[in-house]
Amino acid sequence: MGYIFASVVITAYLVCLPPVHCMITKDTGVCGSTKSCYSIPDGCNPDVAGSCRAFSSWSLTADNTSLLINLWSNTTTYIALGFSKSGEMKDSDVYACTFDMEVLRSRNEEDENDNFPQELIGVTNPSVMFDQGIISCSFLRVLENDTYDDTFFDLTCPNKYTPILAWGGAVRDSRIFEHTDRGHGHEEISFDERCSSGNGLHPSTKLHGPVIFFALLSSFLVIFFQ
Repeated sequence: MGYIFASVVITAYLVCLPPVHCMITKDTGVCGSTKSCYSIPDGCNPDVAGSCRAFSSWSLTADNTSLLINLWSNTTTYIALGFSKSGEMKDSDVYACTFDMEVLRSRNEEDENDNFPQELIGVTNPSVMFDQGIISCSFLRVLENDTYDDTFFDLTCPNKYTPILAWGGAVRDSRIFEHTDRGHGHEEISFDERCSSGNGLHPSTKLHGPVIFFALLSSFLVIFFQ
């Protein structure tokens, strides 16, 4: 009985210890484990009504060539994920899913926040749904391609970008306009999981200290309950 109790304690702490978000996303992947997530507010669950304003997740495909990206927001216009070099809206490579079932790509210039439409290159398998005021979508975005220009950001190691979510605003002529609201991550991260060490959204590398502590705790509990 003592062994079982100790095992339950350790499992609970290792699975749910911050900064791991202990929730299942709409696409059944565990944030911080099988995929990375960024949401507003942080750690929200889009399956819980009123929990999320915007949600994104991404994971590397089996052949290590692309990201499977999922976006979600309770908006009636668009939800967009940007890879930012500045930590803000400017100097960003942006991908938006819209209420009219499109996936759009745009570029925010280095010296201004204006959004300029770009050809939808490097994106395959787009799927967009708009139902009861909620937009959700998924698509594959290749990590890199030497044939594209410098508006298409290279997401392979060791490049890092700040994730940005924006939603609302308006969509006209396949172009997204001023957002209703937005948020951005607190730091640059690698979107390529092969160099995830130190990545704020891949928390496994930060569990070393807690693992040691709870391993010692488990030893104590096992001895105590014997």
